[in-house]
Amino acid sequence: MRSYVLTAAIAAALLSTSLTLGYAASPTNPATGAAAEVVHANQMQSHNVYPAKPAAYQVMRSGSRLARIDSELSAANRRIDADRHHGQLTSMELKRVRADERAIRAAAAETAHRNGGRLPEAKFVSLQERVTGLNRMIHHYASNSARA
Repeated sequence: MRSYVLTAAIAAALLSTSLTLGYAASPTNPATGAAAEVVHANQMQSHNVYPAKPAAYQVMRSGSRLARIDSELSAANRRIDADRHHGQLTSMELKRVRADERAIRAAAAETAHRNGGRLPEAKFVSLQERVTGLNRMIHHYASNSARA
């Protein structure tokens, strides 16, 4: 799963880099030769001295939708492990919640792959509803086993 997300992030970085370089070399851009060096020097002075982060970090930054879904699924995964360790989930229930968790991760990765490493708002909301359903299912299984 992570290699799939990383591949999508690298592809997005390469695509954005090639588009930027294509614009810089376009015949409609008047800054060429010595004039381009002056423009570039002025731009460097106005920007931070620190190098930019690679695009892979921009896609998975802490505030991104994909990272948020990933962290919510990781929390659900920890709860699944804890409930199984305490004997609150049967093996069949464990298989169901693990399958649901994998399906949500796969849907998020596929959507991000199709949308340049990002999740559209509508799909993000849909995935959050699925994560909420997964959490309810885990809670239901754990609370039913506690009463039995």
